[in-house]
Amino acid sequence: MDELKRKDTKRLAVEREIKILQAAAANEISPEIPEKAFIKNLSGGGLCIVSGIRIKKGTVIEADVMLRTEGLEKFRAYIMAVWSRESEETGCFETGAQFLGMKQEDATVLERYIKQHLN
Repeated sequence: MDELKRKDTKRLAVEREIKILQAAAANEISPEIPEKAFIKNLSGGGLCIVSGIRIKKGTVIEADVMLRTEGLEKFRAYIMAVWSRESEETGCFETGAQFLGMKQEDATVLERYIKQHLN
């Protein structure tokens, strides 16, 4: 997994749902989170989320990340928003987030999925 976390790692473009279960931020008890959100791209170190609202930098999210469109292959992860901006093209918000934690077997599935689809 370490080789996928490097800064120069290519990101895999995907269009998959991400189900945000809960979020917390240092300055808020319950920050606003989108009801519906999608993954724009992902790597071993993180992902880009597209949604209708801005997810504030520093917000820690617990989410189910879908690797297959039918939701059969998914994993639960903790991620933290590191940046957020409004897309001029779509008017939606894009949030860059880094993985903070997931089960080792889920990390292995993610690594395998990215390697398979980047080649």
